[in-house]
Amino acid sequence: MAGSESSPESTTPVDGSVQAEAVTSTPTPDVTSPAESSTPEADPGAPKSMVEAVHSALQPKDADEDSPPSKPDRDPTKTDPASEKTGETIAPDELNEIERSQLKGKTKRSFERLTTRVGELNAQNEQLQARVTEYDRVVDYIRSTKLKAEEIDTVFDIATTMKSGNPHEALRKLVPIVQQLQRQAGVVLPDDLTEQVRQGYLTEQHARELAMTRSEAAHARAREQYSLQERQEAEKAASYQAHMQSLKTTADDWERQKSGSDLEWSKKAARVHELAKLEIFQNGPPPSPQHAVKMFNDIYDRVTKDLKALMPKPSAVKPMNGGGPSTRSVAEPKTMLEAIQMSTRGST
Repeated sequence: MAGSESSPESTTPVDGSVQAEAVTSTPTPDVTSPAESSTPEADPGAPKSMVEAVHSALQPKDADEDSPPSKPDRDPTKTDPASEKTGETIAPDELNEIERSQLKGKTKRSFERLTTRVGELNAQNEQLQARVTEYDRVVDYIRSTKLKAEEIDTVFDIATTMKSGNPHEALRKLVPIVQQLQRQAGVVLPDDLTEQVRQGYLTEQHARELAMTRSEAAHARAREQYSLQERQEAEKAASYQAHMQSLKTTADDWERQKSGSDLEWSKKAARVHELAKLEIFQNGPPPSPQHAVKMFNDIYDRVTKDLKALMPKPSAVKPMNGGGPSTRSVAEPKTMLEAIQMSTRGST
């Protein structure tokens, strides 16, 4: 039974999408081998592969992500063992009659208040779901019309004025729109044809037919231009998706090769992913798979150099003096006492 209360009002995003709250789960601790115990602990939020680093850099964070489905504690279709005698089905977040009878005092009153509140929240949630569905339907319809924001505002403004019982104000707003439509449809003669009619070069009927022909030709060109623009946008989107998939495949192949050839790749992977993601954020995705490989190699060389600089340098060793040639070598003395002891051992 849920113990937290959600607000009855929710703010729906502008795009009409309802973002689901991700269900978190308790992570299972990993068993670290002795060889990996010296490796710094990786950030749990860091990308785990080059593909994931590239993908997270290319996809905006406000983008929608699928949330893992929640799992109920038990099957609600199964009956509670305590209620098998009565044949009553008990929901997983409810108590049966025996459990209710065992509640006393404040616990019983708290349970009753919470049960009432859960019922209220469920009813409010059903209402909100209905509103969200209706809102999504309106948003999808507006998107399908390709209307701009200012055009939608004009339509709603005129409709609201007409609905409020103010025909004079609604007519004042509609007249400019009607006049513009009349000119576009050829109902009203343009200035040049009006002048030709006045001078007697054209009859009014001939001028109107010519105006209608012009209007239809202009509309045909506009429709063709609109269709061309839609095709170009669709081709551009398809090309972008294909390019992104190519980059992801390139990143996957590159990382697979490095992980197989570099024994220290596990120490470098997290830093390489981080720098690749930062590079894409700053400069955008590489224009080609070849550029992507060069970027990965440059980052890899940089990480390798940094890791090598952090590794401890081996101590210098020098052969012992005196007593003839010797195959043994000792570390260089660090103090005066060690130097005296070494010289004493060498002379004896």
